[in-house]
Amino acid sequence: MTDQYELVVCQSGKLELRDPDDPNCWITTDSPAEIER
Repeated sequence: MTDQYELVVCQSGKLELRDPDDPNCWITTDSPAEIER
């Protein structure tokens, strides 16, 4: 398991976190604070 994610900003302006180990699993958030460590 890895804690690395790709950060993608969609045209809608939402931020998406994609788990490189599971391309089908997308975590979508519109609050950058949720993805900060």
